[in-house]
Amino acid sequence: MVFLAALCCAGCAFFRTHPPPPHTPWEEVKLQIHLKGPVPLTAGVAKVEITPPVGTPLAGYSKRKGKPSTGVRDPLYARALVLSDGEDRVVLVSADLLVFPQPMAEALLKRISEETKLPPQSIILTTTHTHSGAGAIAPGFLYEIVFGSYRPEVVEGIIGRIHWAVRQALEKQQPVRWGTITGKGILGDLTENRRVPSGPTDPDVSLLVAESLEASRSGSSSTARPIRPFSIRRICASAPIIPAS
Repeated sequence: MVFLAALCCAGCAFFRTHPPPPHTPWEEVKLQIHLKGPVPLTAGVAKVEITPPVGTPLAGYSKRKGKPSTGVRDPLYARALVLSDGEDRVVLVSADLLVFPQPMAEALLKRISEETKLPPQSIILTTTHTHSGAGAIAPGFLYEIVFGSYRPEVVEGIIGRIHWAVRQALEKQQPVRWGTITGKGILGDLTENRRVPSGPTDPDVSLLVAESLEASRSGSSSTARPIRPFSIRRICASAPIIPAS
């Protein structure tokens, strides 16, 4: 029995020492994460599409002057993550938008808070800062310079979809293994100091990985979205680098 256990441990050590070669820098870093968080957690995730109708103005490039979008280069999504240690719970939302304007953020926080019974400080709203995402999402002269003419139906549609994603994430909560790591240099040449070309940069990325108890770690992977030039007139989730038609 002892020999068998030793043999099993040796086999585990062998496979841990010789993992399959990672396909991406993200997977390489993920292999370094020990999924042994200090407290038990449950997690739930959900992803929904939030692409607005073609013709909706785009946000983040004032030279468009509020002109309508002409098509969809790739869809926009919102992702919701719910984490709980059994006593406290937090909701994290990431959306393919330029930003959450304050009026929109307040409306979304109110709706999620009512649904989850969580205080607003337990709800984190973030965006990918795409410059080709939905415009028309905030009223007022200054907002409309960046977002185009306000359309309340666009705001309500996005808020409704994100709210639905949070509900789905809440329903899908399950016990997970989890861990964190800060990866050095994952972003490689993608970080730069725009004000001082030779100035300091921060190439580090902090990652939190959570897996269901039934998941096989060797079979899991994650793929980062490729960064491409943002589109002038088409809806696009990519990061802003160089304008493209």
